[in-house]
Amino acid sequence: MDELYASLAGLGLDCGPLMQGAQSAWRSGGEVFAELALADGAEPGGFAVHPTLLESALHVAHRAGAEAVSPAVSWSGVRLAGEKPSRVRARLAPVGEG
Repeated sequence: MDELYASLAGLGLDCGPLMQGAQSAWRSGGEVFAELALADGAEPGGFAVHPTLLESALHVAHRAGAEAVSPAVSWSGVRLAGEKPSRVRARLAPVGEG
């Protein structure tokens, strides 16, 4: 994940420690999976899914490249396994055209 954040920094997006939630990522076919976590000491607050976890999923999508994930963002199929999770697993998949 160090390469992920170094790549983003090279593009001018300096993600501080609180925004570096991507823990691991892997591919299966055209989909990308990611393990995401809030930074140590960060609290989920009043969010069902903290915005930094969603942002971290976008970081992984960027690194995966356009062939794996569309630059258009849409969240669907979101399911919570508990109240205000501090760790999540994301499945990033291409959507149909149009």
